[in-house]
Amino acid sequence: AGQESLLVYGLHLFVIFGLLRSRYLGKTFGLEAGYAGCFALSALLIILMLWAARSWHAFKRLHPVAIRRTQAVALAALAAVFLFG
Repeated sequence: AGQESLLVYGLHLFVIFGLLRSRYLGKTFGLEAGYAGCFALSALLIILMLWAARSWHAFKRLHPVAIRRTQAVALAALAAVFLFG
């Protein structure tokens, strides 16, 4: 997971604040889950992040050219937005 720390960091924030605290799931889970609920959700989140990091790392190893091209396009788009947006 250390080699994919940016992915794990961004993805876990999206899961916590984008999904769990959303309008729909926030009402289902509530704002307080107690110790057992927090432990279960934390364990599930850790497992999900480890799986995502391993899968992304394997994908990058299998398709290095496609990944480099995608990164170049994304970097160019970000630079264009920064400079002209």
